Amino acid sequence: TQEKVTANPYTFTVTEDVLWRAVFSRAVKAITIEYRSAPRRMTVDADETYAVVSVSEKLAEINNISGETYYLYDASGKLITSSQDDKQYTLPSGMYIIRIEDQTEKFIVP
Repeated sequence: TQEKVTANPYTFTVTEDVLWRAVFSRAVKAITIEYRSAPRRMTVDADETYAVVSVSEKLAEINNISGETYYLYDASGKLITSSQDDKQYTLPSGMYIIRIEDQTEKFIVP
């Protein structure tokens, strides 16, 4: 039988002959986008959340849970800002992109 173990550290007692194989995988991280004007939340199934972006009319509030540097771009790919802090941004209507490490998400400011 195969058993997925996520405990760290993991301890066990061997009571018979067994064969153990360790398989390591990278944790899946995500950026969550929440639209305050509609009951809609966009995210992927993830082990950890990098950041939550709450969007309302002309406002994007970034709650940077990871503490890593995030990069905020406009639709053309022009860097608007980078920061590690939780911040609110007043933005014109349009599409924006947030990137933290290897994760990227798009969101729309109405």
